[in-house]
Amino acid sequence: MLIGEYLAGSWGGMHDDEMLLNLPKAYNRNDKDVVSRTEPYKRLMPPRVIAHDIYRMYPCAYPILFVSIFSLLIPTYHAHIDHPHPTYDFQQSQLLSDHTSWEYDASSDPIPFSTRAHWMRIATTDAVLLDSPCPFMPFGTVIVNHTLSLLDRSHLGEPVCMGVNHNNRTANPLLHGETAAIANCSKIMTTAKEDGGYGMTVAEVAYAWAELSIYTNGEPCPMCASAINWSGFREMIYGTSIAKLVDMGWPQIHIGSREVFARAKYLPNPAVWRGAVLPNETDPWFEWQFQSSEKCPSGCERDGEEGRCMPVE
Repeated sequence: MLIGEYLAGSWGGMHDDEMLLNLPKAYNRNDKDVVSRTEPYKRLMPPRVIAHDIYRMYPCAYPILFVSIFSLLIPTYHAHIDHPHPTYDFQQSQLLSDHTSWEYDASSDPIPFSTRAHWMRIATTDAVLLDSPCPFMPFGTVIVNHTLSLLDRSHLGEPVCMGVNHNNRTANPLLHGETAAIANCSKIMTTAKEDGGYGMTVAEVAYAWAELSIYTNGEPCPMCASAINWSGFREMIYGTSIAKLVDMGWPQIHIGSREVFARAKYLPNPAVWRGAVLPNETDPWFEWQFQSSEKCPSGCERDGEEGRCMPVE
């Protein structure tokens, strides 16, 4: 009755202490009559009454609990202040201030520089000049199988597929040069041989990525760098850096690909980051879009209204 009155908000004329003194009788195992009469109310006992009852039996419980929680929170708080994010070996300031921080290291590369240069030129010219001599977003990618190159350094490797940025051609904003090339390769590798493909199964394609190298004339954005590592490529080689693109006016997410690659080291098959190759040849392809003082590519000139480089008719 007392519990029912308490839940209803009526104390029935009994003080709080008097009611709490009566509650422990429900736990008196020697008084079976009291236990049986109060058993239905034990399940209805409000948290406030239980907490107060625990405090009467164990007055030190709450201070100990408070100190324990507080001691756990302090190290976590300081860790968040001192190390908000893992830094690895990349400093964000270098992205915008130093274009040569992550230069290509030919001494550690098993593939000759001449081979790297060959495929970077393919990614820059053959991939992006398909539709216009002055494409506004000339981000091109070529994916190559270097299995034979590793056996014979004079072998250039075998191209598997190419891709270009399709932002201005389709309604899919995710089709950057790298992701478009990955999609093209997936389709080609799973297409039947009689239809011009490789006739591979999905499981075979999943293993095939580890044998392929991806060349892109612009440093992959965080999305594309992540896609490269999730795919499990052997390695990635790029031309113009994100830092340089930012300097030339291109809107970019200010996270370098090397940081993404460093944080991807826990994936099953993370790709090797090779660095920039032939930036002196890839940079000019990105200079004229946001800098009106720069010359248009060959076969194009700036129009009078928007100042964009357009093909000469």
